[in-house]
Amino acid sequence: MMNEPRHILLVCTGNTCRSPMAAHLLQLALKGHNLDKHFVVSSAGIAAVPGQPAAAHAIEAMAAYGASLEGHRSRSLDRDLVDAAWLILTMTQDHKESVLRLFPQAQERVYTLGEFAGEPFGPAWEVPDPYGQSAEVYRSTGEALRRALERVAQRLAEGRIMEKRGVSGLKVAFGCDHAGIDLREPIRSVVEELGHSFLDFGPKAAESVDYPDFGAKVARTVASGEADLGIVVCGTGIGISIAANKVKGIRAALCSETYSARMSREHNNANVLALGARVVGPGLAQEIVRTFLTTEFAGGRHQTRVDKISALEE
Repeated sequence: MMNEPRHILLVCTGNTCRSPMAAHLLQLALKGHNLDKHFVVSSAGIAAVPGQPAAAHAIEAMAAYGASLEGHRSRSLDRDLVDAAWLILTMTQDHKESVLRLFPQAQERVYTLGEFAGEPFGPAWEVPDPYGQSAEVYRSTGEALRRALERVAQRLAEGRIMEKRGVSGLKVAFGCDHAGIDLREPIRSVVEELGHSFLDFGPKAAESVDYPDFGAKVARTVASGEADLGIVVCGTGIGISIAANKVKGIRAALCSETYSARMSREHNNANVLALGARVVGPGLAQEIVRTFLTTEFAGGRHQTRVDKISALEE
């Protein structure tokens, strides 16, 4: 998708609390979505005095997330930083307006944090300045930033899949048991027809094997980011979908017709499709796979529900 990492710039006023906190929290969120190699995150302040350390309470608040601001030194927003940025996120609407007034060429790349994060945040949501306030206020600011930046990372992860579809195709991991082998080639043909890579995790022969082993291989490959989506097949699809869903970060959907396949992507952001080889034939399986691979996640109110599913894993 990306040959070079894209730069994301976080902007506040003095670059000693909100924006450096946000930069470190976004790096953590991106790592959680296996996107840390695709983005570089930095911060700056519209009215920053260069070389100032991070606020003491900001350092303390960030330590709770395993991030260190000890070596941070403030820097002032300038043309070079703005021109290098693929995305600029500001803490408030006033910050956004200041950036656009100073650097109108950045019009298409500047958002408030709440605006880019979307629901349940939105354009009206802002990050108040904690400067000079208590350690508790800084901790609350850090937690508010963490929630919003996790949503940003989710949006970037969704965009990564959409962009890969338009450029170089997805990596689709496939695994089955002995009952699913006859669907492998029909599924492969659809995946490759759509311009995607087919990663075959076996088995190689029709000898009896245990479906959890192959469901786990596919699920772990998707969860790690080595593949974008997965397809798993056993006799009914039930056992291998249960196995895949035991892997953290996996939302495997068992589908026997195209409507469920479309809804699994559009509403549930399913990242693994499960099929039953003794339930659907090759032709229907191909149509289900085609629907699954060409449907995008709708986001919005559905993201809140997917977030609740993810929270159950913790």
